[in-house]
Amino acid sequence: PVWGELITSNALRVQTPPRPTQGVVEVSLLFNNRPFCKHAPGRFAYTSLNDPTIEYGFQRLRKIIPRHPGDPERLP
Repeated sequence: PVWGELITSNALRVQTPPRPTQGVVEVSLLFNNRPFCKHAPGRFAYTSLNDPTIEYGFQRLRKIIPRHPGDPERLP
């Protein structure tokens, strides 16, 4: 089973087990323990936190979001 959380009526957050490579993950959706859209599973893009494009995205965000006193250089 995969853990999921309904954020809004149009957004769902899904947590899948770690994968060795990036790619699309197909997730069967259940509502009240019944399959929902079983002929068209949900498709989510899996992105590794060690991916260089993630670091690039954080660098770009750093330029936009102001730093507050006491903020660490990098998050652990």
